[in-house]
Amino acid sequence: MLKASGQSLAAIPGAPGDQKFCSCMTLLAQASREEDALFSKGLARWCGGAMDEATLRLTGLSKPERKDDGP
Repeated sequence: MLKASGQSLAAIPGAPGDQKFCSCMTLLAQASREEDALFSKGLARWCGGAMDEATLRLTGLSKPERKDDGP
């Protein structure tokens, strides 16, 4: 995947493969805990450099979103 050129992630595996890819790269990057790991490079190249928030929430690695109750 890192060697694929110029295409969007959605064009290569198609939906929902693009979402699965970002989710898997998030899990594997968290498990590896190495900044220069292959999984972090995959996130940088195909997922805008960001880990998948839904995956982080589901695994408890991210704080749940707060709802503001207003004034």
